[in-house]
Amino acid sequence: MRQVPRVRPQVAPTLRKPPQTPAVVQQGMTAVQKPLMQSTTQPPPEVKKPSATGPLTLHVYSKADKDEIGIETLVGEYVEMGTNHGKFFKRKNGAEGIEEVTVFLYFWDNRDGADFGGWWFGDKVGGAQVWSRCEKADMLPPASGWRIPWDGPVQNALVVESQMQQAKPAVAVPAKVEAKEETKTEVADVVKTEPELDERVQRATDRVVLAEIEATQALESSSAMMEGEVSDESLQVVEELLVAQQTTMTESHKSLAAEIIEARKVSPKSVAALSKLTPRLRSVQASLVAEIARAKQLSKRKLVEAEEKQKRAHAEEVQLQAEQRDAKALEESLPVAMDVVTKAEDMIEVVITTASPLAVEFAEEMSESVSNLLQETEEAAGKAHEAIQAARKEVNSKISAATNFAPEVRKVALAEFSSLQDKLNESEKKLAPYLRIRKEYEHKLSAKKVMTEVASKLGSVEIEVDKVTSLLMGSSSTSEMRSKQLRHLWLL
Repeated sequence: MRQVPRVRPQVAPTLRKPPQTPAVVQQGMTAVQKPLMQSTTQPPPEVKKPSATGPLTLHVYSKADKDEIGIETLVGEYVEMGTNHGKFFKRKNGAEGIEEVTVFLYFWDNRDGADFGGWWFGDKVGGAQVWSRCEKADMLPPASGWRIPWDGPVQNALVVESQMQQAKPAVAVPAKVEAKEETKTEVADVVKTEPELDERVQRATDRVVLAEIEATQALESSSAMMEGEVSDESLQVVEELLVAQQTTMTESHKSLAAEIIEARKVSPKSVAALSKLTPRLRSVQASLVAEIARAKQLSKRKLVEAEEKQKRAHAEEVQLQAEQRDAKALEESLPVAMDVVTKAEDMIEVVITTASPLAVEFAEEMSESVSNLLQETEEAAGKAHEAIQAARKEVNSKISAATNFAPEVRKVALAEFSSLQDKLNESEKKLAPYLRIRKEYEHKLSAKKVMTEVASKLGSVEIEVDKVTSLLMGSSSTSEMRSKQLRHLWLL
């Protein structure tokens, strides 16, 4: 089903019927210009061939004695041309020898807003020029309730009457020929030569055809409304439309069944023709049932999608609240951990400052001042070690709590606390030598004392060696070599 660009009607002044001339007898009412709206353009309506069962024609006439507003422009017979927005649209038949304005009678749904919904008389389907409007959304153009101009008062004088095109009755033929030949169309099958039989069958056929047209329009409209993105409101409208049409078809079926029962009593010859209408109603009913099932399935699927969307939205809301809560907790806990780590680092600097004189001046023996420095350094190092342990305990507890944070906050928290752990590890490495500074200092003193004793002994040995060397000193090279060997022996 294709559509054309929609425009919004403007308020027009009261229409007056202009002086008529032979060339414009039926153009007495001026069409109202409609301004463009912001909706997307629509393709033209799809034109369909009239149904083989006979198209529905509309007869538009005026009940007014005098035509003050030019209703004659709309008066005439309208024939079916195609469908637009799920309903048939009609075009006015022009009279021979008279130049007429082209007039269409079409339906427009509420896709562009309630102001555009309803049945319209216009120069083309969805065009910019309109003469009249009826807000009703009936399957067929309403008989009354037409506003002229489109936003003016209802003109009760304008009447739209629906009527089926009557099939021509079959020509009476001799009984022998009629018995041998089969009719070529369904209408010829049901139309008999007897006036009462013909009227009964024709009346039932008209009702069935009208029901088929209404059902077909409902099916086409519902199918169009269920294409693409469908809102819950549209699905509700579709279901109501189809259920109402199904009820109508059921009533039509009951009416036809009653007609058949009555015909068996008073007109048995019409039973066969009437019975042929039943499958047509059943076929339409089956289509309605299938379309209702489709609408319910789509409605159920959208309900499931809506529930899932609601669950996702709830989960996202919970996640957001968790992120905000945990971010606030991180803002409170991170400064505390950073503070204890900073204090531990500061205490290590105190240890290094306290022990610095020991590195510059190394005493020959363990004096009182050196002993005091060592004691102060040991005490400072012990306090720094305790501070590092306390800081590590605090950071570990923060890391344990951060593992339960929301994902994004947890990622940030673990990175920050891991950085603090690295700082504590570096601090422990710097503090380690100062925890054993007394032992190392005493070891240095012992080593220095040993080296002093060894140097003293070496000095005495050298003196003795010089004495021996002088006694054994000779002029020959052999004596000199022996002297060197003796010195070497003494040194060993």
